[in-house]
This record gives sequence, C-alpha cells and structure tokens, in this order.
Amino acid sequence: MESRPLVSSPALNSVFGPSGTNRPNIDPPPAPVRPKLTEAGTDDARMHGGPVVLDPSHIQPSPYGNRHERAWKSPAFKELKRHIGTTKGNVQPIKVRPINGSSEGRYEIVYGHRRHRACLELGLPVMAIIENVDDRSLVVQMVHENLARKDSSPYERAEHMRRTLDLKVFTSAEKLADATGLDRSSVYKLLKLASLPEEVVTAFHSPAHIQVNFGARLEAALDRDRDGVLERAREIATEGTPTDPKLVIEKLAPQSLRPGQAPQVERVRIELDGKLWALLTVPAPASGDKTTVVFEQGAIDISALRKALLKLSSQRPSPSRMSDELKPSA
Repeated sequence: MESRPLVSSPALNSVFGPSGTNRPNIDPPPAPVRPKLTEAGTDDARMHGGPVVLDPSHIQPSPYGNRHERAWKSPAFKELKRHIGTTKGNVQPIKVRPINGSSEGRYEIVYGHRRHRACLELGLPVMAIIENVDDRSLVVQMVHENLARKDSSPYERAEHMRRTLDLKVFTSAEKLADATGLDRSSVYKLLKLASLPEEVVTAFHSPAHIQVNFGARLEAALDRDRDGVLERAREIATEGTPTDPKLVIEKLAPQSLRPGQAPQVERVRIELDGKLWALLTVPAPASGDKTTVVFEQGAIDISALRKALLKLSSQRPSPSRMSDELKPSA
C-alpha cells in the first residue's frame, strides 16, 4: 500500500514541534469543489463513498467532540457561518457514521462539528461522507483532522483527549498517544489544560486563548494556592476578561510561579534600638506559603504575643497597627 504523505500544519508545528518519526500521517483535505451529490439513504450513496446531502437535524454531535460551548459565539465561527451561508452549504464535506440501532438516516459526527453546526443554524443541508468506523477509528480521525486545522486550539484538543480517556476509548494517555502517533509528552501537556477548573477557563476571553505552556504554570499555582487562584479567576470574569491572555495568566499565576523557579519572597527586618528584633517573611501572593515572623531570642513574651494576636484577629487591623501591637513596651 502506498504510504500517505505528511502534511505540514501550523497547529502541528506549534504544539507538537518539528516533524519527526512519531508524527501522525494526515490525509490532505479534499479539494474545495462541490461534487455532484447523491441523496442520502440510498444503497448507492453508502457504497460509492462520495459526499451525500443530509438533513443536519438527523446528525448528532459526537461525545468525543472538542468544541467548547463558547466557541459557537466566537468571531471565527461567525465568519465560517457567513461563508457557508454565502455558498449555500459547506463546500468541504464533514464525515459521519451511522448510529447503530437507530432509525434509518441517523448519524454521529466523526469530524466537522463547526460545519454541521453552521448548516444547522442556517437551515441548510450538510454535505457529508458516510463511513462505518469504530470508536477508536473515530477518535484517531478526529485528532488528525483537528491537528490539520489552523483554527484548532490547544484547549479544544485537550478536551477531546480527556473525553476519550473518560469514556474509556483508550485506557491511558500513553495508549492514546501511541494510537494517534502523537508524542507522549505533548499529550501530557495538553491533558494539563483539560484538567483546569471551569473558573480558570472562564477567566480567559476564549478557551482558544489558553496556550499549551499555561498548563504547567497554572497547575503549579493551583497546587500552591487553589482558593487564591479561583478567587482571582472569578474576579477577572466579573470585571470583564481581557482579550490579551498574557494579562490573564499573569494575574492567575504570577511569573514567580513558573516551573523551575522559586517563589519570590519579601523579607522585612524589624529593628529596635538599632538591633534586629524580628524578621518578617512574606511569600508571593499566589505561592500558597505562609507569612512567618521569626523573633530574636528573648525579644518577646510568648503569653503577651498570644494575647496580642487574639486581639488583632478580632479587630482585623492594618499592617502598620499590627506591627505596633507586636512591639514590646519600652
């Protein structure tokens, strides 16, 4: 059998690095020529493998699909919908598979969720190729088709992979990577994105703005201070999400929390009569570490400190007042 050529793709190069031996083979997309169509449901339509016209209401999304609900409101989808409306249908066919046990003419999407959704909303028939494929073949074809698309985002690919694992199509990330021809480390990085809390995803203007390298950084911040990260994410969503994802990531996970970097801390010396009385250590806000105060030996009476702290905790004073309360009497 003649081997299939590798297809150069910006999505592949940006996410999975340069071409290599473990790179998946991807069939090139069909030429943008609308062929003569055969009515769906006939034996000829099923056998010749060519595109057929289907009612989009008879086609359901795949549970392995990767489109976030916010994707249907994106400018990219609106532009695709406008284009399909202009051409009175999708020029590039989607692929579907018959649903076993359902009534005649019911299908599930293998790939092409956006084109199907656009035709459904426009009330236009959808051009499709019908193929009997099992779950694993569906997933592999969907992965390859998504990687070949310029508009496919890392988060959407991550969601797709997570669903295939949740639904037990593949029992491990390693088997998923091997079946699709993807690098295992790249799959691990994408799965970090898929595990992000919904609050964090909502903080971004679009899920498509979440970059691959954000995964490890956000994971580290969540491990250190989950409540703090989620609180900041909710604040961003309430105030209005910035269109620049760099502004969002800097607020959610400050630069000091990037993998391999030690959290930045601020140390404040408190002196009395020219001598060190205590050392205050304040960690980075998102580090999750505690603020500590180390007193010089004999600098303060423990029972007096306990009473002062109890009093301060009930009054929630300002930092300047707190330092005054902790100072020993002259």
